[in-house]
Amino acid sequence: MGNRNSRNSRNSRNSTDKIKKKPSINKFNNKLHTEPTTSNEEEKPLKYYLPNDNDDIDRQHMHHFVRRYLFQGYFSAPIVVGEGFKILDVGCGAGTWLLDLANEHQNSIFCGVDISPIFPVEIKPGNLTFIRADLLSGLPFPDNTFDFVHMQTMAYILTPDQWHYAISELIRVTKPEGYMELTEAYDGYGHGPLYTKLSQAHHNSCLQRGVDLNFPKQLDNVLRSLRTITNVNTDKKIVVSGPSGGRVGTIFADLFIQFSSADLTIESLCPHLNMSKDECKKFILKDVKKELYQPKTAEYCVVRYWAQKISNN
Repeated sequence: MGNRNSRNSRNSRNSTDKIKKKPSINKFNNKLHTEPTTSNEEEKPLKYYLPNDNDDIDRQHMHHFVRRYLFQGYFSAPIVVGEGFKILDVGCGAGTWLLDLANEHQNSIFCGVDISPIFPVEIKPGNLTFIRADLLSGLPFPDNTFDFVHMQTMAYILTPDQWHYAISELIRVTKPEGYMELTEAYDGYGHGPLYTKLSQAHHNSCLQRGVDLNFPKQLDNVLRSLRTITNVNTDKKIVVSGPSGGRVGTIFADLFIQFSSADLTIESLCPHLNMSKDECKKFILKDVKKELYQPKTAEYCVVRYWAQKISNN
């Protein structure tokens, strides 16, 4: 699954937004830029289904920093970011991952794509471009454009069919012998009954949209089944939830509680918990949080899946 404006200035993921620009590649100066759509071009409705306010942006920032600490780096694929190297982040959200990389590698070219424009528009490095677009309508780039394509935290967004399409699009825009990488997280073992109850409500809520939260566990097999990529690898980290997992475990528990107790999330969970909104929020902020903070060995898995696109030769 950057800095945000207030909720009033941005619709939630249940609302409908519209594309206003489409990207193109400037072949003369080797930089990404955007061009306005023509007046007769039909605007496409974009839907967003998760919390999308200031608090959620803060959660995205924190997730980025924790993942970077957990893996001791921005990515696990064996790439070397050099001059003119092109990197795409799909579903970039607030753009934190790209902002850090673009500042560190000022001679490289970075681009972020997201359905919801919560990324910074003006205050950003000159080698970084953000584009508002819907992955499921096709990435707005020619084939073989980027040296490295990155996507993370889409478990709550994509149905199984959409996962297969999204992966095909990531591969399409990756250069031959370039790399793509996916990062996702899912529950491990040892969780208590209250967390399990809440987690099942999340699963059931997502299933109403055709989204299977267990699908990321299949990503390794999905990638290995494709003939267009090779050198498929996984980099898996186990986080013990709550204080038993130290600072990282505490942050992961807090982030889960914050996400689950967001107003839009509460709205989707209530029918599956058979609770009112107030009862649901109290259940999460008091009961589930208390259970998560008990000494135990409940696990949370964070996995990077990366692969190399085959050569055309």
